[in-house]
Amino acid sequence: MTPFASTGASLLLATLPRLGLNSLVVSAAQAVDALAPLHAALAAGSGLRVVRALDGRQASELALAQARRSEAPRAALVGAGMGLALALPALAQAWREQRPLLVICGRHAPHPGAPAAGLDLPSGRLVEPITRAHFELRAAEEIVDLLSEAVRVAASAHGPVVLEMPLAVQRAAVSDHARARLEVAA
Repeated sequence: MTPFASTGASLLLATLPRLGLNSLVVSAAQAVDALAPLHAALAAGSGLRVVRALDGRQASELALAQARRSEAPRAALVGAGMGLALALPALAQAWREQRPLLVICGRHAPHPGAPAAGLDLPSGRLVEPITRAHFELRAAEEIVDLLSEAVRVAASAHGPVVLEMPLAVQRAAVSDHARARLEVAA
């Protein structure tokens, strides 16, 4: 079992290298919002090569540049709402060039009246025309399987994929079953 994978955020980061993604371009602009658990897990040590970017646009463009050089899927971590909106130009370019780009975005917890609640965009509808697939994680138990599928689609369909990870899933405790799925991921 992988002791590192105690939360959804740490499980996602532990799964990436198993799928051939050893680096992650990370948007620093949204570090305190819908990506806080992922940033905390990165700070705790993930074994990934982390490339820091100013915002979602720069993060997705850097990951796209890596995908151009390697012809293999590369990943960017961007924030919810505006972070994903800033990634749209790179997603559109990856679609046009048929490049395997994975954009992982956060998602705020739905709290009516909270300032962050208005930042969520309908991401599925927003990215549908320029991606091969859009996945939304609903539970920590889905992380390994959906992330594996997202990377597979990006690689085989030669195009961008968006994986949405809500704050609650990032914070969720990981079951032994989910950690066992990590052991067989490849």
